[in-house]
Amino acid sequence: MPPPPLVSTAGKVIDPRHDDSPVELRDWSSGHGKGFYSQYVLVHHPSDASLGVPVLAGPDVTGEEVKKAAETVRHLLVDAAVSNETLTSLSRWGVRILIAGDDEESWQKHPEVGRHFTTGLGGGSPLFPSTGIQSNALQVSLAEELFHTIQYCSWRPQHICMYHKAYKAAMEEAKLYTTDGSGPEVDGEPVPTVQADEYMAMAMQRWFGSRLEEDKEYFIHGNSGSRTGRENLQQGDPKAFCILSTLFRADDTWNPDPEESPWQSHPNKGLSLDAVNEFCKPVLTDLAAGCPSDAVLWPTNRPRRIP
Repeated sequence: MPPPPLVSTAGKVIDPRHDDSPVELRDWSSGHGKGFYSQYVLVHHPSDASLGVPVLAGPDVTGEEVKKAAETVRHLLVDAAVSNETLTSLSRWGVRILIAGDDEESWQKHPEVGRHFTTGLGGGSPLFPSTGIQSNALQVSLAEELFHTIQYCSWRPQHICMYHKAYKAAMEEAKLYTTDGSGPEVDGEPVPTVQADEYMAMAMQRWFGSRLEEDKEYFIHGNSGSRTGRENLQQGDPKAFCILSTLFRADDTWNPDPEESPWQSHPNKGLSLDAVNEFCKPVLTDLAAGCPSDAVLWPTNRPRRIP
């Protein structure tokens, strides 16, 4: 599906099919969108509205759910982001966030989905830049799927090399990570992940405090009365912690799902940026050894969206 036009909506959810919507968005909606998407909101670059990630949904999702998802995307890509580079690269690949209804067949209502996927859409890639989540999922799940898209669309070869080294150490040396159990899964999502990707996604869960699969898949604990997941991650898996510190601000206090456990009783706390930078400098230097330089980009013949 060709990407929708990037049209600023000032944070409001609009119906792209409506006569009052911008003509280019209305034409896309009736053409490539096949008249399905009734809700659209753009999360755009703070200083350039021509760069952004649109959030789309059909009539089987409420406007409040779309707005909440857009707020999560905005926080991750703008408010908590170390730089605007991630949002810029996602925009140039035509990445969009799709929200589906709650039933098992809801994805097949979307114009670019022609068959059932076992676990829905999940993260995207340059070849399939749609990141999908169902409306009944927690916001921390949306954060994870967006993170997978960042892995495939934004991170450079050096990033990938570094977290594969961190994954190897966590698996073989520290025994911190096992597996997400998806090995035999067939047609789970349009863009399959490998275990190193899942390892980093689980570290991201801890960064934001989640206790998902602790003591089962990833043996670093989330938020509790004694420490936050971010603090546990720094102490127990500094390699993953420091890689994530290059993407998200360590002083961020956002709680993905404040009315859910553990955030309801144990909210996130920020860490000192200066202290984290000092702590991570030697860790990142060691991880980068033997990896491509940060200046090396992925080769591609696929044209990017140029603003």
